[in-house]
Amino acid sequence: MWRWRAFVAFCTDRLLVPLPADAATIVGYIAYENERKALAPNSLGKYLSTIRSIHALTGCPDPTAAHVVALAVAGYKAVHAAHVGSQSPKRLPIPAEFIMQALCLGIGTANIELSHRCGGLVWAYILFNRPGAAADMRYRDFRVTADGVQCQVPFFKGGVRRGAARIATMVPYAAGHPGDDKAICLLRRLLGDHVRHRRHPDERLFAPGYWPSSRRAADLGAGATNMWLAELAARLNLRPPLGGTYSGHSLRSGAASAAYSLGFPVEVVAGLCTHRSVNTTLRHYIAVRFRATAEAQELLGRDRPTDLHL
Repeated sequence: MWRWRAFVAFCTDRLLVPLPADAATIVGYIAYENERKALAPNSLGKYLSTIRSIHALTGCPDPTAAHVVALAVAGYKAVHAAHVGSQSPKRLPIPAEFIMQALCLGIGTANIELSHRCGGLVWAYILFNRPGAAADMRYRDFRVTADGVQCQVPFFKGGVRRGAARIATMVPYAAGHPGDDKAICLLRRLLGDHVRHRRHPDERLFAPGYWPSSRRAADLGAGATNMWLAELAARLNLRPPLGGTYSGHSLRSGAASAAYSLGFPVEVVAGLCTHRSVNTTLRHYIAVRFRATAEAQELLGRDRPTDLHL
């Protein structure tokens, strides 16, 4: 919600109405961000998506749909490209090899706070989550059973949580003995730490343990995933290919691309991403040149349908 708060602050300082906003206000906000030069075009798109989502939730017309806003965004991209001296880097899917490194780090470290961050990143990947969803999962949203892990995932879109409803899903054990499933072993460690410290079941499982209970009970937001990724990418020396970059969205697209590389039908990948249309999955989430790896198989092979109907 910090993106929405940033837009509201902009409007408040200029005596503008943030809700419902009009196209002129949106263009003015884009011009303001252009002067600040603090947001890449992709980041600006997330701010506009949040504004769009808030208007949709309140039943107001979408001010970002106006043609003049599209022209302003195009101008923003052109100015940004000229400023940095090149085209903006392309957001790329996270490779499964990096997620496996984070998983092994989370299991092997004696630093439980680091384990929390590794766990949040790993489970965001396994659950094909939008940034913010895994970060806001509570202790009570996980239940380890004989068949795997039952989960309740909050529904986020555009960096905004959509109501109190949660998506129920089941994560089965990876092939082999359940005790050898690294992802669930890490989850068990974090669940156990939560119980040992007598934290409330409504507190966020992946939140820092040194936070007060009231803060752990509040949504962490999409920014938490980005911070975890930035920290672990630096720690594990993850560098994107030439012309690319990684963000919180890269976890979701990375999982989708890895699943597709393992032979999952696109309809199954769309279902795991909770997409209504396979066209969305193909156009925005799947990198068709991803190659199947042992790490992808260990992390996501558990979701592979037994009958692919190919």
